[in-house]
Amino acid sequence: MPGSGDRGAAWARWLGTGLLGLCLLPVSLSLEVSVGKATTIYAVNGTEILLPCTFSSCFGFYDLHFWWTYNNSDTSRTILDGIVKNEKSDPKVKFKDDERITLEGSIKEKVNNISILLRNVDFSDTGKYTCFVKNPKENHAGHNATIFLQVVDKLEEVDNTVTLIILAVVGGVIGLLIFIMLVKKFIAFVLKKTQEKKKECLVSSSGNDNTENGLPGSKAEEKPPTKNFRDSVLWDPGTDGSGVAPFSGRKQVLVRM
Repeated sequence: MPGSGDRGAAWARWLGTGLLGLCLLPVSLSLEVSVGKATTIYAVNGTEILLPCTFSSCFGFYDLHFWWTYNNSDTSRTILDGIVKNEKSDPKVKFKDDERITLEGSIKEKVNNISILLRNVDFSDTGKYTCFVKNPKENHAGHNATIFLQVVDKLEEVDNTVTLIILAVVGGVIGLLIFIMLVKKFIAFVLKKTQEKKKECLVSSSGNDNTENGLPGSKAEEKPPTKNFRDSVLWDPGTDGSGVAPFSGRKQVLVRM
């Protein structure tokens, strides 16, 4: 069985790895470099093209070092090297190997732009262009991003006629279906209201006819209430000569056989 010393050494290794990861995590998440969403850009022979590059840092920077490299199947070289003193200074070029290249970057409004402009491009300029950034404030953490430049004789125009026709047809069909559904609901609503009005008219006319004809269920059917037999005073010729039984304070019912 492993001794306590082995367990202690294992725990020490895990602890050391964890602390190293915690130390590197802020560095890996702080400095970022981007050349935009497009991984490939095209330029016509003899024109100029902007190679974009921006950086960001959560911890700020000073004496930030940046450089551009060019790579193709035959060669690899640094084409521009520069520095940014601090967050209020624009980037400065220390070295470039081609007079056609100019630094177009700026730190104004926290853009942190270190893009370069390549003039009078040639077919030999086709290749990979990588933007490197290293920040001393973050233990010289370095990051990079690469973009591919393709120099062509002319840019091909993409015919989007078919795509536009398809989109128009699909949009028209969807619009027609929505219109049909709205019309259907409107017609159903009108029919429902019409039927409700017809029912109200039929009920009203039926009540008027019953009232005029005295049919059951009408107002003509109503009769005045008849007196209850117990509430009547019967004729009794032999009571007091008048034929009416004298009132005794309560209702009387007289029956003569």
